[in-house]
Amino acid sequence: MNRIYEIDIITRFFLFCSGVSLDLISKCPKFEIIKYASIGATIFFTSILAFISSFFALSIIFESLLISILGSFFWSFIIFNLDRYIVSSITSDEIFLYKIVKAFPRILIAIVIAITISKPFEVKLFSNEIKNHAKKQQLTDLNQLDSSFKKSLLILDSKREEITKAYEKKLVLQEEYYKEYKCECDGTCGTMLKGRGVECFSKKSKYDDFLIEMKFERSQYEKLISDNSIERKLYFEEFKADKDKILASKSLGFFNQIKILNDLDNISIYFIMLIFILVELSPIVIKLFSSNGPYDSLFMSQVNEYKLTYLKSVDKLENERIMNKKLIQFNSQKNIENKEYEVEQLMNKKALERYEELKKSFKNKISQN
Repeated sequence: MNRIYEIDIITRFFLFCSGVSLDLISKCPKFEIIKYASIGATIFFTSILAFISSFFALSIIFESLLISILGSFFWSFIIFNLDRYIVSSITSDEIFLYKIVKAFPRILIAIVIAITISKPFEVKLFSNEIKNHAKKQQLTDLNQLDSSFKKSLLILDSKREEITKAYEKKLVLQEEYYKEYKCECDGTCGTMLKGRGVECFSKKSKYDDFLIEMKFERSQYEKLISDNSIERKLYFEEFKADKDKILASKSLGFFNQIKILNDLDNISIYFIMLIFILVELSPIVIKLFSSNGPYDSLFMSQVNEYKLTYLKSVDKLENERIMNKKLIQFNSQKNIENKEYEVEQLMNKKALERYEELKKSFKNKISQN
């Protein structure tokens, strides 16, 4: 007869965390109880780490302490149930290779859970590095913005200078036309004839036509200079808005911090992640490499007993179904035979009645003769 051990409340709690049956494990030796209690403790402390990790993450995302605590409890409860299911669903009575294949999806899930839990811890531990990286990135963005803005201003200044030079050339040409006109009319150049001769009127007409053209050039020049000034003003406003946007991005969100964390060239991040993966995988590894113990034997005996009972009940139901079917067939055959007998009796009765009628009719004919 198996000895039933008294298990204290803390051990019971850790055994519950491991997903074992308390009725079966209490019949096992002490070393088996300790093994599964240790697995349950690992699962429990992993859920504690999940609570702390999610609290770090939610406290960055939400300002409400209540939401952070409730969300952390919910997340740690999910992790607890997943780990408990993963560990309890691996049995030790199977071939090792088959166990590895069967446990592979569970191992992947455990790795994903470990990485998910480790990220908020990494963000908290490397918060100074993340802030420094963010500041450097901010300075880089500001320098790039300033460089781009200066290039844009240089292009605008170059355009303005070209417009001004082109207009000044036309002013110089206007002055030359005026000097030629005055010089010709004064008789100091050209034909050397003072007075309003043909050349004088020709040069005056040329000068007057150029003055009309210069009015249009003046309006075009003022428009181009005005457009350049407006464009310059827009560049200044855009530069100020972009600069304010960069300076305002001091508060980093959780996912932005994870993105920066992934950009950091720090090997310590991977060590922390590996620690969490090892913690998460430890119960699964223990179950995979454990030989068939007393609990597994009791568990499989219960499973086999249930299967046997189920098969017996199924067989009993099948037998009852066959008997009912035969009984129905028998009753149907009996009903058919009864019907045939009734029909036969009815036919005999009708035949007898017909015979009596014919007999009576025959006697009547004889008596009349």
